[in-house]
Amino acid sequence: MAESKTIAVVTTTYDGSGDHDGLFALFRSLGNMKEFGFEVTYQKAQGSFLTYNFNKAWANALNLDADYFAMLHDDICPEQSWLAKLMTIMQERDADVVSTLMPIKSPEGNTTTAIGHETERFRPAFRITMSEAQQLPWTFNAEDIGYPGRVLLFNTGCWLVNLRKPGVRETDENGRLKAYFDVANEIRWHEDLQQWVAAAFSEDWWFSRRLHEITNGTAKVFVTRTVHTEHIGGQRWHNQEAWGHSRDYLSDDVEKLKMCCIQGHMRCGGSVLQHILHDNPACVGPGESHLAYDSPLALGKLQRVIESWLDEELDPLPAWLVDRVAAGSPFPPPMLRSRCLRHICMLRPPRYTVPSLRDMCEMANAPEEEMLARYERRLDVLPRLVKHIPAEHGLCITYEALQTKTEAVFKAIESLLGLETPLAPTYSTTPISGLWGVGDGGVKICTGVLHTKQDRQPEQSELVDRLQPMYEKALSALSGHFRSII
Repeated sequence: MAESKTIAVVTTTYDGSGDHDGLFALFRSLGNMKEFGFEVTYQKAQGSFLTYNFNKAWANALNLDADYFAMLHDDICPEQSWLAKLMTIMQERDADVVSTLMPIKSPEGNTTTAIGHETERFRPAFRITMSEAQQLPWTFNAEDIGYPGRVLLFNTGCWLVNLRKPGVRETDENGRLKAYFDVANEIRWHEDLQQWVAAAFSEDWWFSRRLHEITNGTAKVFVTRTVHTEHIGGQRWHNQEAWGHSRDYLSDDVEKLKMCCIQGHMRCGGSVLQHILHDNPACVGPGESHLAYDSPLALGKLQRVIESWLDEELDPLPAWLVDRVAAGSPFPPPMLRSRCLRHICMLRPPRYTVPSLRDMCEMANAPEEEMLARYERRLDVLPRLVKHIPAEHGLCITYEALQTKTEAVFKAIESLLGLETPLAPTYSTTPISGLWGVGDGGVKICTGVLHTKQDRQPEQSELVDRLQPMYEKALSALSGHFRSII
């Protein structure tokens, strides 16, 4: 009779309050494995020091001289046959590791399975989404999905590893095990973004890369979605059907994104300029996203917002994403200096802006006093942007110049963005044209043409007189720093 194999099974928990359905599935699975002739040991790793818990369980399995090590996190609820399914795949594929595809607990639909970056050790190239997973084999390795030789970063929420495979018990010259759990953190200077960027690498991805390096890429690592699981947190996030976004927006593609930002104020004419840019094949972005650009990841979020507006994917990516900032200052200085941003600063005199704001408040049922205060704050903020934006990365224009010096403004923007197709004063409308909140809600924006004549009577009032010096200060600062057409 063949000697039975031993599986060391561990559940990991922060405070012992794990999912009861998951524990029930665990113990049913342990019983099933015993019926199949496996000896099974069980331990609970509890505590707040996550990597220490994992490493204690890992060391215990090695001390038991177990043949296999299986782990189930306390927020994972698998089907009752989870361990049998993982073992079947391991034996059929002669695998070192078999991990269950697991979604992250958020509506984006990203999973914790990824392909490692080619040049940066502690960074993924991209994460596989639940939508992408439906196009992949039920069980796959890196080669199966088109990345031979690359490290497949897997999840340890529901997984199995063969402890008899090479590399698992390998030690360094000091007797320390090479394969273990840890996390990596770093803060690095990003040349293109011109700012410090914090990054982290989780314990499961650390282990994935360690095993890949120890075995010189020969470890047979597979990820499967044949095991039905739910990731518990806020709701039950399942791993069986397509949901969320079609691809990972926080991947390598983020560093390929560039943005043209119209830095202006409400009723400055930014909506019509944004429509004109959006109609150019090199640009996309028909509305104001209201995102806070506090990190480079915000560009990926902008892409997602634009795709939701247009109800289509941006594939291929355009040269420029376009957004408009009309209130507040959602850019920290490092982002303003970023090489992947270009800024069109756009102003309009108070004598025309104030009556336009009043009309907007009446049509949109918005509080007039608050909107006027936002305009005043924006005039105060705009001059302070210039010291952070390289002069060659910006342009200063007025709405009147856009109307009366249209060709000169277009040529300046084409030069700033390197556009091959000339801009035109006519444009196509979009699904969000004419909607308040993301842009101009008036009827003129939906006509599809730049109106070159001023059709509004200027206002003369104490408020206009008070705002005029602020406008002049902003115009002087911006036009003195950037190329300007006013």
